[in-house]
Amino acid sequence: MEQTHSIKEKDFNKEIRDQVKYEVLQRVVLTGNYNINGSDIFRACLFIKDTGENFNALLINWLNKNCSHPLEEKHIELLLTRVSDSYNQYVEDELEYIIGKHIINLEAGSKGHEGLCKNRGGIIFMQVIRAEDNKSFIQKKSHTIVTDNKDGTGTVRRNIDAVSDRIWLDEEFSGNYGMAYKYKLKFANQLCQEGFVVEKGKDEYGHYLLFLNSNAFMNLHNKEERPHIPCGPAEMSLILAPEMIEGSDELVKGFKGSWPSFHEARIRIIEKSLKSMILEFYGGFLSHRVVRLFIEDIISQSYDQNCLENFEELTSLEFRKAETHMEVLLLNDYTTHRLPEGFDNSVFKNDPEFDTNTIEWVIEEYQNHGVISCEKLKMMVTIDEEQKREEEESFKKFLEECQKNPFSLDTWNNSINNAER
Repeated sequence: MEQTHSIKEKDFNKEIRDQVKYEVLQRVVLTGNYNINGSDIFRACLFIKDTGENFNALLINWLNKNCSHPLEEKHIELLLTRVSDSYNQYVEDELEYIIGKHIINLEAGSKGHEGLCKNRGGIIFMQVIRAEDNKSFIQKKSHTIVTDNKDGTGTVRRNIDAVSDRIWLDEEFSGNYGMAYKYKLKFANQLCQEGFVVEKGKDEYGHYLLFLNSNAFMNLHNKEERPHIPCGPAEMSLILAPEMIEGSDELVKGFKGSWPSFHEARIRIIEKSLKSMILEFYGGFLSHRVVRLFIEDIISQSYDQNCLENFEELTSLEFRKAETHMEVLLLNDYTTHRLPEGFDNSVFKNDPEFDTNTIEWVIEEYQNHGVISCEKLKMMVTIDEEQKREEEESFKKFLEECQKNPFSLDTWNNSINNAER
């Protein structure tokens, strides 16, 4: 540590240097991150107590030896003042926002000024300088967007812009974006979020991207606050892309550039051995498409209910790239409600106005998860022609009914307003 970022005795006395070492090592143990760099030393300096009158000057002297841009004493004073009246998380969230680009070059091994939004070894290193709820920057703030299709039908879709975070970076985002590319976003405090970069651009504040957390709509449904985006250094690694699964581009293309939901899809086991298997997914939200998945060079398998055969239906199917391999995640989680034991259900026939809200339902939660780790995944998508014809016939009848009583935006808006009263 001292070879790369030396805090010499002429700058700090031995007592301070020992305190810095203690703070750095304590952070290493608590976070489990054993990559020590200049930022860690700087954070440790901020928490040193009883440092003496010239501590700020000594700290600035050390910083300016490692930064390509000059740093003024007022920056350090502002940060020290805020930290003394706050708590450790503040430094994690605001350190690099206050210092800005000055702290970038304290990263271990860096030479000269270099922006962090660089793709190295599949990981994009970024510097988050600002982050806000994107809702403040759009006109359509509703979480749903309703469209009159002018054929008697209407379309209701989720407004992802209204639940995304607008993140400003010191440089333009260098990765792919869109709903086909899923990322893992890791911050300096070791907390992570997963989601999609749905847009990138430049506004009056600089380069930005829109990040949609994978759980954003679930947080909204559960009335939970969305995790915030801290300022400072961050790493973004790609965990899902069409290029990772041979043949998956056809599936993504068929769902307008997004990975489809496998909710309510069923599994058919075509072939299965210790080293490979072929699975087929059909039905549910896949509609008339049939997805055949080739899992090759299996490394390991684990199931909550002992085996793959216990998955009759899915609530979700996910693919992701781990550090050295691919993973298939099978999930079947649902909740059931049943009548309490001894309940006389004849009341439903005898009393048409019986209030079902008075029933103390027995709630049972079911959970079954499975993880298959492997070296390679391939995919083939086909069309169930019979299912497709049935869907087309069903939609044709639906369209005829809608044209008798066509959809109206005014009627929709009125019903929403009445429901909110």
